[in-house]
Amino acid sequence: MSYTEQQRKDARELLIRSRLYKIVAYAFMGVAFLIFALFYSMFAKAGFLAFVKNPFLIGMILFPFVPAYAFAIMSKNRRSKAIKILSEGIEPGDMSKKRTDLYSSDKM
Repeated sequence: MSYTEQQRKDARELLIRSRLYKIVAYAFMGVAFLIFALFYSMFAKAGFLAFVKNPFLIGMILFPFVPAYAFAIMSKNRRSKAIKILSEGIEPGDMSKKRTDLYSSDKM
């Protein structure tokens, strides 16, 4: 069974979007880390107890990581949809066949 042209286009689009979302997630992660370092350096002077006294600071420091997490989840979902589309076009026995013709002794 082969893939239809529409399945190939859909899977390709999903894989491209998955890669794009992963790149954006890494970019947001880098920016979030810089913001985290900035906030931590600002509040580290007050000591670790500043975070215990004001839990809002913990949320404020962790909030920049939310977009990176969201894009990572979106990337994972697009990739799993593409795998599902591509696996529908493969017969169950196709994946388990071994390529023994490359290692046969008569070719030596």
